[in-house]
Amino acid sequence: MISFSIGEARFNYRTVAVIIHDGYVLLHRADYENFWGLPGGRVEILESSDVALARELREELGQNVDAQVGRLLWMAENF
Repeated sequence: MISFSIGEARFNYRTVAVIIHDGYVLLHRADYENFWGLPGGRVEILESSDVALARELREELGQNVDAQVGRLLWMAENF
């Protein structure tokens, strides 16, 4: 995973999907968290963000999922 710390700051390179079906957006939440998020995860070293997203969707939604990743919608920086 592309993740590193500098002092008290931590950087994680993540990619997520916006999946819309019948007017609903797919969100998920872990039992131990109090917030909802878009499906996705961390990018591995030498892995493009679209390949990482397809891999993360297979891991989260099941090995039979063949995600077709479209265009980049936006980028966000959160420090």
